[in-house]
Amino acid sequence: MGSSLQDSALTLYEEHRFGEAVKKARQALEVYRELVQVDRTTYLGNLGLSLHRYALSLCGIMKVEDAITTLEEAIAIRLELIQRDPDSYLFGLTQSFQSLAFCLEGKGMIRKAVKAQAEAVERRRGLAKKDRATYLPPLSNSLHDLASFLDKARMYEEAASAEREAAEIRLELSKADKDTYLPLLSRALHHQAFYLDKAKRHIEAVIVGKEAAVKRRELVRKDRETYLSDLGLSLHNVAFYLLHVRRYEEAVEVAEEAVELRRELVQRDRCKYLPDLIVSLSNLGSYLDETKRPHERRKVVGEAVELCRELVERNREKYLPDLGLCLHKLSNCLDGVGRYNDAVNAGQEAVTFYRELVQRDRQTYLPQLGITIHNLAFNMDRAGEEKGMVIILGQEAVRIRRELVKRERRSFLPGLAESVHNVAFYLGNAGREAEAVSIGEEAIELRRELVKYDHDKYLANLSLTIGNVAVYLSDIGRYEEAVERAEEATQIRRGLVQNEPNTHLPILKILLENLSLFLKRLGRSDDAAKAEDEGSSIDVKIKECSSELSS
Repeated sequence: MGSSLQDSALTLYEEHRFGEAVKKARQALEVYRELVQVDRTTYLGNLGLSLHRYALSLCGIMKVEDAITTLEEAIAIRLELIQRDPDSYLFGLTQSFQSLAFCLEGKGMIRKAVKAQAEAVERRRGLAKKDRATYLPPLSNSLHDLASFLDKARMYEEAASAEREAAEIRLELSKADKDTYLPLLSRALHHQAFYLDKAKRHIEAVIVGKEAAVKRRELVRKDRETYLSDLGLSLHNVAFYLLHVRRYEEAVEVAEEAVELRRELVQRDRCKYLPDLIVSLSNLGSYLDETKRPHERRKVVGEAVELCRELVERNREKYLPDLGLCLHKLSNCLDGVGRYNDAVNAGQEAVTFYRELVQRDRQTYLPQLGITIHNLAFNMDRAGEEKGMVIILGQEAVRIRRELVKRERRSFLPGLAESVHNVAFYLGNAGREAEAVSIGEEAIELRRELVKYDHDKYLANLSLTIGNVAVYLSDIGRYEEAVERAEEATQIRRGLVQNEPNTHLPILKILLENLSLFLKRLGRSDDAAKAEDEGSSIDVKIKECSSELSS
């Protein structure tokens, strides 16, 4: 009777009739609990299996916590059974560990899921040593799942290692059965590259990602209908990895192919593949930006925006974030080609959408609203919009980013420093120099803090802010303080010139010209002349640098 109930429960589970499956599985479990009381040796294995299947049915009706408790009991029983007969019960034990891992992951207990899945992997390694042909395939599957759990636990190095082992096994298996295992091998390589990139092993990610694409090209030649979307995804990812190693032209080339494949997929099923095409177009725009092709970038991102509008009409709640992001990018593109008014229009629309999204989910969308308002203020200033409105928007960006800094200081401090710096600039342009000094001094302190975190990354920004504050101080007649600030900004920039003369020499020249002017206003003519002479000598150095670049 117990066996019949188990079989019925399994059939119902496979038919996704989970409620009925739970009832049958529970009845089978009750039968075997009674039988174990009578004859533990004979029926303990049946009880372990019944517990395992009952847990699966519980997952089907979303009673995951009950499933976890049931699987833990199944594991305890199966651990006892393998002491008696490992050959008969060890694989079943690995199945229970694996099912437990998925249940734990479903409840957000990722670290525990990793531990359970690692148990399954380790025991399947032992089985594969005894019977390679039978147990290598399930071992590779377990490694693939372990890598996924490790990724969710942000253990990217370990995830890449587990997926590499899965790929090596599938490579071996594909030699005997290519039709079955080549798709699985390509999947393992694709995911391994993804984890390598997350682990900041970007060059390896490119190599492995390209290998995955090669395998998927082979699959597409055999069955274009089935595997074209996989190839499109691999190419999309490889372009992203190439961005990380600054191989921008190659990234554009690969991304363009991904776009063309996804256009083909959209022709096949517009509803399913249009979101993927939009993401690839958006990324291609970023790569075109890196290769200084602003007009092509604007065209590509503009297309992404129009396609996003179509998705928003279909499902506003799901796709509005994508439209907001694409409009934000389009605004930047339009600014890059000198279409400042159009940039403002796109930015205003993006801000409107992000305000709506913040009402829906402040935690998730507030950072993007802050960035978008910050950029809108910048573009409005470049477009010559009314200075008061520019200042109001800049100040709103500052308020948002102050809130974000309270949430996570290290992540959001650079954005806050940039917004405070810009507000000081807008105030200075509006003739409100005293306010500009006050805000600018705050920007200096924020950027000093950033320099402590990452000296090389933020030192130039610190010099820029100090130099600006020097100008504001001079404008309100505080010349001694202006000289002090200008000298500090100049000294910082002199150090930066040593490593990147082409970038920093023109800025150093401006700083020296300002310093000379401030010194003159203090009556320090000799010092002013020295600063002026140093600035004049920079023209020669700039020409020398240009000459070296030309040769």
